[in-house]
Amino acid sequence: MVKLFTALVTGLIAISSLSANPLGLDTVGPVQAPGSDAQSQAYQAFSPTINSYIGDVSAPFNPTNTGQTLVITDPTNLLQSSAAEARFYFVNNSAAFNNTLGISSNFTTNPGSAELIFANASVNASNPNPSDPNAPYAALVNGNYVDLGVLAQGTPLNLFVASDAADGAVSGPDKGIFWNSIAQNSDGVEHMKMVQFIGTNYYLIGWEDLPLAYSDRDFNDIFVVVELVPVPEPATYLLMAVMAFLVVAAKRKKMAGAVR
Repeated sequence: MVKLFTALVTGLIAISSLSANPLGLDTVGPVQAPGSDAQSQAYQAFSPTINSYIGDVSAPFNPTNTGQTLVITDPTNLLQSSAAEARFYFVNNSAAFNNTLGISSNFTTNPGSAELIFANASVNASNPNPSDPNAPYAALVNGNYVDLGVLAQGTPLNLFVASDAADGAVSGPDKGIFWNSIAQNSDGVEHMKMVQFIGTNYYLIGWEDLPLAYSDRDFNDIFVVVELVPVPEPATYLLMAVMAFLVVAAKRKKMAGAVR
């Protein structure tokens, strides 16, 4: 898979950059500090609204359609109408597990097809893993973020959570890898809820990290926000350039006529 991010914004503060990662996967990019660029400062200003919407992080997350929010029922198709610059912000978590959040091109977690967004999506550092020289994985705070770069129009947003992967292998009846697509989940149930804040590019996501037999179905184990900033396609840029040329040409013609 082509690396999901196209470039990193220079001058940002990297919090962690790990070479050994859960599931043997590379990270999309380094975790950046809250408020370390203008875009993240704008998110920080909006984050009280997000935190207020969540309320008690340990309470069940059940988003609804309101004048402020729109529930997204098919999150894999968010990029159908436009390419977008994608950025993920960590918000909070209530899970006892140190879960891992990732993205895939084909609903597998194979190297080359999948990458990690947050190796440890938790406010707590992970337990040391003897096989990982970088363990324990650092804790996160509200507003830490990772850039994915520009995702092309039509790119499926296939997200997954790996239960407690930052603490070791995803094994045992109470663990698993769960997707934002019900059809891809081994227990056949939903593991992610998503809501957009209307008039913004922010999408709040709540995850359930346990299989159905063990789950409390509260969708509060990880909270993240994905920001999708639409990017014009090349054809749009060309049209804009042509229109600008025609406007300049018309002005020059008008000025030439006035001189005569």
